[in-house]
Amino acid sequence: MSSPFTNIMRRALQTTSHGVLATVLAAAALAPTAVAAQGAPSSEPLELGPLRVEDQNQMPLQQKTGIARLPGTVQDTPQTINVITSQVLQQQAVTTLDQALRNVAGITVGVGEGGGAFNGDQFRIRGFDAKDDIYLDGLRDFGVYTRDAFNIESIEVLKGPTGLLFGRGTTGGAINTQSKVPMLDRFIAGTGSIGSGDLKRFVADVNMPIGDTTALRVNFMAHGQEVVSRDLVKADRWGIAPTIGFGLGTNTTFTLALLHQQDDRIPDYGIPTLTPPGEVYAQPVTELVDVDRATFYGFTRDYDDTTADMVTARFQTRTSDWLTLSNDARVGIYSRDFSATRVSCNATCLTNLFDDDPLTHPFFTPGGAASGTGPYSMDLWGIQDIATAVVTAPIGGLRNQLVAGIDVSYLTSRRHFYGFSTTRADRDVFAPDHDFPYSIVPLIAPAAIANTTAQGTDYAVFFSDQLWFTDAWSVIVGGRLDTFDVTYESVTVANTFAEISTNSTIFNPKASLVFEPSQFQTYYFSWARSATPQGTSITNQPTPVSGNVSAGGFNTRDLEPEENDILEAGAKFGLFEGRLDLTASIFRVNKNNAKADDGLGNIISSGDAQRVQGIELGVVGTITEAWSITANYAFLDSETTESLTAGVVGNRVPNVPENSAALWTTYMPIQDLTLGIGATYNGKVFLNNTNHAFVREAFGVDAMIAYQFRQWRFQLNATNLFDRLNYAGSQNGRAVPAPGRAFIFSVGAVF
Repeated sequence: MSSPFTNIMRRALQTTSHGVLATVLAAAALAPTAVAAQGAPSSEPLELGPLRVEDQNQMPLQQKTGIARLPGTVQDTPQTINVITSQVLQQQAVTTLDQALRNVAGITVGVGEGGGAFNGDQFRIRGFDAKDDIYLDGLRDFGVYTRDAFNIESIEVLKGPTGLLFGRGTTGGAINTQSKVPMLDRFIAGTGSIGSGDLKRFVADVNMPIGDTTALRVNFMAHGQEVVSRDLVKADRWGIAPTIGFGLGTNTTFTLALLHQQDDRIPDYGIPTLTPPGEVYAQPVTELVDVDRATFYGFTRDYDDTTADMVTARFQTRTSDWLTLSNDARVGIYSRDFSATRVSCNATCLTNLFDDDPLTHPFFTPGGAASGTGPYSMDLWGIQDIATAVVTAPIGGLRNQLVAGIDVSYLTSRRHFYGFSTTRADRDVFAPDHDFPYSIVPLIAPAAIANTTAQGTDYAVFFSDQLWFTDAWSVIVGGRLDTFDVTYESVTVANTFAEISTNSTIFNPKASLVFEPSQFQTYYFSWARSATPQGTSITNQPTPVSGNVSAGGFNTRDLEPEENDILEAGAKFGLFEGRLDLTASIFRVNKNNAKADDGLGNIISSGDAQRVQGIELGVVGTITEAWSITANYAFLDSETTESLTAGVVGNRVPNVPENSAALWTTYMPIQDLTLGIGATYNGKVFLNNTNHAFVREAFGVDAMIAYQFRQWRFQLNATNLFDRLNYAGSQNGRAVPAPGRAFIFSVGAVF
């Protein structure tokens, strides 16, 4: 009988041989025509993706961002940017994006809702929703899936409203992953891993030069795993990412990249938070009674099957010493089939749970509403094209850099909602039975929403100009104008049709004063604004406009955008010729007309005004040739400053930890032997604006030992070394226990 991992490998190889590589090789045959004007090789190093071909070992602050409309380095950019390098990803044996982001203080993870929202990659930056602010190579990644790290070279978290760069959203910031790109060096690399939770993983990375300026790179991944210390929860997936690059090392470059990832998961909706009788505060049930952390309240028939396919084309040409033109385009096609279990505890359940009577037994009731955790299937696709011009011609004898462009995108999603054939069994709080013979059937209740369709278009123009008054002093002024249109439709089983449309025109300005007395010193003061219009979440919310869907139509209580302002002052300072970088910032974010998730996946308008202010500190680099460090700390003082709800003003903003920190450090006591240790901490977070439900602080310690023998690398990782009960994510009335202590052993080689 074949194991799940074997089946993944078989399906992956079949799919690969049936077309993905064939598509890229066909593009290789046609692409010389498209890049015929590439010209003679340039003396400038290629700036393609996260790394420069000539200098792959730069310190993070000295690296290019890899985003055409942000042409400077991380050091030059006047805002907080946390960089997670490929070296850290390898040392920590990172397999997913959410694991990587544990290295960034101030990021928390949400649980996600079943009606079309995330159950995997739902992040909050400085406490603000960032599920629509995930980018791949500067372009939106529209999909609803757990992103594997097999094709990630590095990750940048840009803190604070970045509407000028990315458009709508970005209240707390944006997450940009940089893909692995073709290079002119030939190599074949592979890593196999086994570990706790019956982990089996294999990744391969093959780079093949084709001629003097062309190369093909293919990354492959197969992964199978059960989540440690969580009953039944598992994640099987595979992916392939071929990329071909033309004109490498010349003034004109073109890359064509494909990404295919397929997941087969049992989703974990965690455990409920409960308020014991006579008390005020709610906590996860594992904090209140003797419920084992492994207890899973779902069923064997729960599933979350996703497919993500993306085609990305990136073109850049340096036409002269003062003009660089680029065009980045993406088409993304995604699908998802989903059925999960979210449980609740009614009054009888609460009484039986806390009455200390051994003869009464508490049971959780599984939810099943179509707009909540009911089963559904979803298909969505999106397209985006960004054209950018970078002009470095002086003005009045003063150094100047102008960045201008257009950004056009279109999104559409369609959901089919279903029901359960029978009422699913209540869940025993202490020993739930996972087997129950329910099946998924079409909805039959006349008022139930059977199908929804959402479409959105975004047309934007942007500019940013940096003018240097002296060699050290400069100002940056810019803005972005977006017109965003959304149409959302629903049809009930009884064929009742409802439609709502909203149009938002938003302008996001930014201004910065920058002082750079040397290459390794940057001091800045910035003000920026961003806005989140209604309908931004059409690809990952069942009801992306304000209000709940009802049998008679929509409740359009408030269609105005959220508005966010930020003030930030900061410093980036490099020691030892930039080998060790120190960063510090102080900031304030004001958010008006806040929206919230009602617990069923619907966006509602809370009317709150919120403020998050604080400081962030960071250090990254090498202290000595043998000792490296990546560490950052965030203090977030949050407050609801206005609210329509009595008793909320003055409370902390939901999901904002007051203190958070991350540390990873490695040391080489002898040549080829590396020891690593790290720790993460997130303070207590409240789950609602009344501050009556919370999840306590989380703390974990990880360790690593690796040995390099010729081309071979042997590595052992331990995560959550002290097996502490932490919570990996929280949302409204639920929390997901994080994995317990786990070990991963990996063997890799490069030829």
